[in-house]
Amino acid sequence: MFVGNCGRIDLPGGSAKELYHSLFDVLYSLDDNLVMYSGHNYGNTETSTIGQEKITNHVMQKRTEQQFVEMMGQ
Repeated sequence: MFVGNCGRIDLPGGSAKELYHSLFDVLYSLDDNLVMYSGHNYGNTETSTIGQEKITNHVMQKRTEQQFVEMMGQ
């Protein structure tokens, strides 16, 4: 996950379903105050919190697996 976005699924081995489970089964269960340091700097902010990403990151908005896969275009 990146601040405000997530990794690509169009590269070899990419999977919207696997990304969904990584985001919502693993990251979503972490403490909202946990600071995350993005793997890449795509914006003005290098850090965020899990709670802030739940609010502002379009990828982290709660939805079903099917809705997520459709949103990601797979």
